[in-house]
Amino acid sequence: MEVYEDKSGWKLGRTASPGKLGSFEEELFRGSDLADTPVVMAAKLVMRDSQCVVSLAYLNTATREIGAAEFVDDDQFCAFDAACVQVRETSLWSYGRFH
Repeated sequence: MEVYEDKSGWKLGRTASPGKLGSFEEELFRGSDLADTPVVMAAKLVMRDSQCVVSLAYLNTATREIGAAEFVDDDQFCAFDAACVQVRETSLWSYGRFH
């Protein structure tokens, strides 16, 4: 993500990527308790039958939820990225729903 600011001409103001959101933390966590919710997540990526298999496990210490998932992902890791966002923002997965 790139944000351009008009300071006597449009110039690049801030940048971010899925793993580096530091310059947007204020906007992301404004009016939310997400910054105070500690979530720990582990991921393992392996190649199985020429497919990338992602295994995830997470622990949300605020809600005392444990979750796990395993899925096939593409070479851009789109599903992995979406899973990280879901775990962080909503903790939608609960223990036992995935293997």
